Amino acid sequence: MLTQSQQSFLERFGITSSAGSGGRDRAPAEFESLLAEAEGLLNRVRALPPKASQLLKDLTGPIATAVGAARKAAAKGAETEAVATLSEQEALGRKLDREIDDVTEYLSEAKGFAKRLAETRAQARGHGAAAVEDYLKRLESDDKRRQAAEARGAFDQATIACEAQEARHAAMMQEAGRAANCNKVRHEIDAEIARLESQAPGGGNARPVIETVREMMNDADNFAKSSNWVGAALMMRKARTELQIGTRGLDLMDKLRPTEEATEFTRAHVQILAHIKALQGLKTGGPIQRELRRIIEMTKDARKALPDEKKALHLLNQSRAACIDLTQAVLDNGRYASSFKQLFRQRDQLRQVQQDKCAQPEIKQVTKLLREADTLTRRLDFPAAIAQVDAATKTLQTGLQAAHLYTDAVRPARVALARQARNGDKKVAQSDLAALDAAFRQRDLRRAESLARTALDGG
Repeated sequence: MLTQSQQSFLERFGITSSAGSGGRDRAPAEFESLLAEAEGLLNRVRALPPKASQLLKDLTGPIATAVGAARKAAAKGAETEAVATLSEQEALGRKLDREIDDVTEYLSEAKGFAKRLAETRAQARGHGAAAVEDYLKRLESDDKRRQAAEARGAFDQATIACEAQEARHAAMMQEAGRAANCNKVRHEIDAEIARLESQAPGGGNARPVIETVREMMNDADNFAKSSNWVGAALMMRKARTELQIGTRGLDLMDKLRPTEEATEFTRAHVQILAHIKALQGLKTGGPIQRELRRIIEMTKDARKALPDEKKALHLLNQSRAACIDLTQAVLDNGRYASSFKQLFRQRDQLRQVQQDKCAQPEIKQVTKLLREADTLTRRLDFPAAIAQVDAATKTLQTGLQAAHLYTDAVRPARVALARQARNGDKKVAQSDLAALDAAFRQRDLRRAESLARTALDGG
């Protein structure tokens, strides 16, 4: 019998193998170990969804066949043959071990990807189509990449294709919602203008209001053409508010006849009381309600001045002038309140979709401007408050453009440059990253996009 050192020497030069007597002694234990390992892998696959089993069949098939053959050999007492059969599949087993994790991750991402694709296609069939047209093309391109990678078993690449647009999805669905809302509001405006024009040629007294509203709708369309759906949605809503408030204001002012002063107390007093009643029926804030109460007291004082009709008319005309000013304030408050609420909602949506707090400067500035606007309304200075709201609108639009660019290009470019700094020219990569960050921070978005695209294209 060979000694252990002799056996090892012969095995090293391929003269004999470990299948000698010592090998035969070790074969049963080695067989059980290899069998447990192979069956463990197969059981992991069996526990996965059917789709995973299908994707892994090229790996599981040979291993399952080897397990069956090894069992038959072992049952005949040929454990050494069984060990050899299972050993031939060890490299395949290691690959299967890795692929199980890759396939599991891929199927999880693929499920989310399919949901996002379906949601985007649904939007593309509806009124939000214009906002997601380009995004849908990218998703469908990614879907083709995913399918091709899956077919060749490159599950890590398939996962990357699924994740490519994930960060953009919430923002794009918001954009689709804005586009759909734009279309809905446009139909409402068109219907109301048609109603007004059916009552009198050109809308009668409402003609100037209608002309203003149509100009605002054209502005909304221009925003939409440049994919600025925040601007488009805000402007279209503003147009609807202007139509509602403008026509309401015509009705109120017509009742009050602002170009005429009262010359006969009773008739003028009834007219002002009717106007006050109309104002009381509107939803307004505290400052306007306080001013309305003051006007009511002025009107009562005018009544108390009788029978001195000259004094009573003088007081009544003061009440009337105050009522005209308050009517204008009520109309301006309606314009302000509508825009104010929309901006707060859009600001909160921006806060939700921004990544890495990239639009935080704009969010803070919008909040500051809206607080200042609210303070101005307490003094009934609605023109100044509306100017603050307009400034906040422009700031919000910049923030949304920056957030979209960051998600789409700047963030991926920063990752690419960081990778380049680790694996390539560190100094150049750091310089490019600093330039990109500076351009984005300064909101030179055109330059930031150019630098980001260059980095993503590999310089």
